[in-house]
Amino acid sequence: NNAVNETDYLKAADIFGKITDYLDAALLQKKCVSRAETIQKTHLYESALYKMRRKSTVTELREAIQTLKALGDWKNAPKQLAKAEKRLNNLISKLRSQKFWLKAYNFCVTLFMIGCLLMVLAGVLMNSFGEAFLFFVILSLAMIIIKILIIHFCLIKY
Repeated sequence: NNAVNETDYLKAADIFGKITDYLDAALLQKKCVSRAETIQKTHLYESALYKMRRKSTVTELREAIQTLKALGDWKNAPKQLAKAEKRLNNLISKLRSQKFWLKAYNFCVTLFMIGCLLMVLAGVLMNSFGEAFLFFVILSLAMIIIKILIIHFCLIKY
């Protein structure tokens, strides 16, 4: 029994398959195939768990879910599948929330730029740059506050 990986066990199973009428070769062939399948499933299972443990992307979590589904009832794959699906749903919700707040920020920046242009135009038309500058300062402070709030909501850990 020098086999250490899936390939070794499959090679041994192939050899035992050629001499099935010799002693317990047929039984040993089945054991080798079974052991190779166990090694393969263990590798897939561990790979899925690894993808779940790290800061996973949506793609990685989807791959882990597919792998766990393919494993069926093997080990505690169903329990891990439920965890992966929950983590994926949480990640998608978080990304949607971040996308919303980033769009809101971009909208506010656009309004700020329009406000600045209108302020300069008003200052030129009314010869009143002092009031235009005050308006600019107020808009700038408002944009800083909005940016801080948006960054706060985007960085909330779920």
